[in-house]
Order: sequence, then structure tokens, then C-alpha cells
Amino acid sequence: MHQVEIDCHLARLKQLSENAKPTYAYYNNDGWEFEGMALAETVAKWTVLRQTLLDNAVAMREDQMTLFTGQHAYFGEVNGMNILRMAAHHDVEHIRDLRLLIAQL
Repeated sequence: MHQVEIDCHLARLKQLSENAKPTYAYYNNDGWEFEGMALAETVAKWTVLRQTLLDNAVAMREDQMTLFTGQHAYFGEVNGMNILRMAAHHDVEHIRDLRLLIAQL
């Protein structure tokens, strides 16, 4: 979770805030090794990074959040609000996965 926050959400919002007209590939973490990562540590890191994302979004001007755009390979044209929505959707996916995992215990 925390690595996606760094590689995607924070990096993309920063690029948009600079009106860099970025292009984004679909982020894929296939092949990553997650074994041995402590859930509590990962969630703690993610919490700090998510707060940073939200602080950065609040600090941006409205035109930076809505008018400055980039091009995503899957989602098409995206702006800062879209990045926040993607981050929230990503959270929901992880919560669903955790619920399924807990149900199997």
C-alpha cells in the first residue's frame, strides 16, 4: 500500500501540480515480494504518506487540482481530483482483500 502511495499517488499529484502534462502507465506490482512485510508497519507508513497526499492536495490551487491534467494509459485524461479518487478506490480494494483474508482465518 505504501509503495503505491509513493510511486503513484504522490508522484502523480506532484507532476500535475507543476502542470507537467505527464503521461502515466498502468501501475502494476506483479513480481514484487511482499512476504515478510509486517502489516502494522506497512499501514503505519501508508498512513503518513496518505496524510502527505491529502496535505499536498489541500495546498494546491483549485485550477491545479482540476485544470492541470495528465494522460493515463488506462483511465485517459486525469486531474488531481481523479488521482484522489484512484487512491480512495485503491484503498477500497485493499479493504475488500483484507476482509476476504480475515474471513478465511
